[in-house]
Amino acid sequence: MREHADANSPRLVLARVPRSDVGPLEGVTFVDVNPIRRQDLLRALALAAGRTESDVDAVIELAEQPKRKAPTREEALARGELILLAEDNLTNQDVIRRQLATLGYACDIADDGVLALAAWQSTAYGLLLTDCNMPNMDGFELTAAIRVDEDEHQERARIVAITASVLQDELDRCIDAGMDDTLPKPVALPALKAALEKWLPTADGKEALTIAPNEHVAVPTAGHAAVVDPAFLRESLGDDPALIAEILSDYLTPAMAIMAEIDAAWNEHSAADVVAAAHKLKSASRAIGADALAEICERLEGAGKAGDWDAIATDYPSLAPVMTAVRAHIESL
Repeated sequence: MREHADANSPRLVLARVPRSDVGPLEGVTFVDVNPIRRQDLLRALALAAGRTESDVDAVIELAEQPKRKAPTREEALARGELILLAEDNLTNQDVIRRQLATLGYACDIADDGVLALAAWQSTAYGLLLTDCNMPNMDGFELTAAIRVDEDEHQERARIVAITASVLQDELDRCIDAGMDDTLPKPVALPALKAALEKWLPTADGKEALTIAPNEHVAVPTAGHAAVVDPAFLRESLGDDPALIAEILSDYLTPAMAIMAEIDAAWNEHSAADVVAAAHKLKSASRAIGADALAEICERLEGAGKAGDWDAIATDYPSLAPVMTAVRAHIESL
C-alpha cells in the first residue's frame, strides 16, 4: 500500500486488498487495485481533490462517454447543426468555442446582437446561443427580432440564453422574452452538453428532447482558489494542460485592456464606464475561474450602477493587486 507522505494534504491510497481489510483511514480516499478500474480511479482522484459527489458524477459521466469529432463548418451547416454564438466578450467566445469543439460541434461567432441578427438571417443555423448583455443589441432584443421574422415565414428558432444572473426573475425574463432555455455563466461542460442534446436538431431532423421544456439545467459547482482555480478549466474543457494554458494566455491581453478602461473610468469619475468595464472583466474572469478578481468586478459594477463612489473607492484599490496576481499565475504556467 502506498500513501501520500504529507498528512496535511489530500491523500489517495492504492491497495491490493479489499477496503474492509484495511481498517478505518480517516481523511483518506481508497482505491482497490485488484483490479483497478478507470472509473474508480477517476472518482478517487476527484474526491481526494475535494470535489463533491455530484461534481464527481457529472465529470465522470462526461469522461466516460465516447468523444464526437467536431465537424467542419461546412459539414455542420449541411447537417443543420451549425451553432451561432452571440457573445461580445473575447474570453467567453474562446472558452465556449472550445467547449463546443470538445463536444463535437462547430460554431460561428457574432460580437453583438446586430451582427448576430444579420448572420442568423443569412445562414441556416440549428441553434442560437446568446449572451443577454451585449452592445448595440442585447440578447433580449435579438430574440425579439428573430421571433418577429419567424412569425412571418420561418419555423421556430431554437434560442438558449447564456446569462451571468442566477436570479429567478432574470431567468423568467429570458423565457418570457421568447428564449427556450438558459445556461448560467460560466458555462459548465455537462450543462452545455445537456442543452445541446435538448435543443439542437439531429441530422435526421428529429428533436433530441431529453429534458422537459424550459427546465433549467442543473450545474455542478466547485470551490475556487484565491487567484485562478486550477481545477475549473479542467472541469470545463477537459484535462488538456496545453489547451488550458493557451486559453489562460489568450485571456490576458483583453483583460489588461479592460483594466485600462476601468482605470480611465476611475480617473474620469464615470460611474457608467466603471459599470461597463467591470462587467466585461467580471465575465471574462469567471470564464477562467479567477473568482476573486470577478467578485471585485461584481462589486464595482453594482456600486457603479448605484452611483456609489464610496463603495467604488473601497474596491478599486484592490483590483490591480489581484489582477497582478492572476497575471503572474498565468505567466508562470
